[in-house]
Amino acid sequence: MRKGKIRTFVLLTMLIVCITECFTGCSSKKEDSSGPLLEGDLTKKIVMTVNDENITMDTMMYYIMQQEAEYSYNDLYYTASYGTSYWDLEMEDTDPPTTVRQEVQNYIMEIAQMYEVFYQEAKKKGYELTEEDIDEAEVNAYTIWQSMSDHQKGVTNLTEESLIEIFKKISLATKYYDEIDAGIEIDEDAVTKDIHPEDYKEYAIEMMCLDKMEEDDEGYLVDVPKKKLEKSLKQMKSYEKKLKKGTSLQEVLSKKEKRIYVQEQNFIEGDKRLSSLLEAEAIKLKNNQHSEIIETEDGYVIIRMVDNAATESYDEAVAKAIETAESDAFEQAYKKVKESYQVDMKVDIWDQIEIGNLTIDKEEEESVEVPEDVSSEQ
Repeated sequence: MRKGKIRTFVLLTMLIVCITECFTGCSSKKEDSSGPLLEGDLTKKIVMTVNDENITMDTMMYYIMQQEAEYSYNDLYYTASYGTSYWDLEMEDTDPPTTVRQEVQNYIMEIAQMYEVFYQEAKKKGYELTEEDIDEAEVNAYTIWQSMSDHQKGVTNLTEESLIEIFKKISLATKYYDEIDAGIEIDEDAVTKDIHPEDYKEYAIEMMCLDKMEEDDEGYLVDVPKKKLEKSLKQMKSYEKKLKKGTSLQEVLSKKEKRIYVQEQNFIEGDKRLSSLLEAEAIKLKNNQHSEIIETEDGYVIIRMVDNAATESYDEAVAKAIETAESDAFEQAYKKVKESYQVDMKVDIWDQIEIGNLTIDKEEEESVEVPEDVSSEQ
């Protein structure tokens, strides 16, 4: 969760994919509905008012559903690894300290508010939905409705008709979002003037590797028997003899090879992605040149220099700086628009709701298989 960042507007297709994948994988269509989730059925209670428009909890349930779908596997993975819920994980960069659960709640309130503000602005601007927009809203609503279990339908109090209205509102709001986004102009040269290529001198290499340890039948790492290792090392030397300038390491591997493998790696000198030994050997190489077999504490390695002037890290730094500048500009534009709106948050209602346990069918979620490498770490 990027605290305070609303730059990335949630795209409809991403919501559809995220929700339907989780529903089909983490829940089932049971015959008996769980009924209203909370005492007094809060789904029709007002959560916020934007000018004179009320947003009720059933609409918020849509956003909750999307976020729970997105984070459900994280929760399974984290719980299997550490024995506690991912939702209760404390965020390190928040002041005062908060949890993932609280951050997601804050995000839901922000995104729902922004959709409503943009929706109202779009109406003021005279934007209207096309027949294609309406058809798309109906298809999206149908897709989600068919993917929801009876449990989810009962919990959220959503209907196919209410989903259509939500998607229509989001579609209209997106039109105004696009207007703001199109008006943002960033001086990329100014934003990136302090990012220098020499500070990101990067090397792209590939490594042929032979490990000194392997997994036994029970999954534990043990030393490779001496004779077996020597045999593989002999095979590795035969591969080395086949290497010529420009030959990729993968090219010389036998298709039946099981122990020796090739992996790619990018690094900046001193970033500790490689051991000091391998880094020192790597930076000696020219492009397309390969090293001899290097013995390390963990195994044997041949390094081939692919590009000693790679720009991936530099390009990422530039892209991140531009994205941050665009995000900041968007937030300022949105803040200016929002100044003319009266927003009333009914925060007390959230005391009766625990995000993370609303729309995911817990019985079905617990039946999802967690990767062995995760569950074995406990």
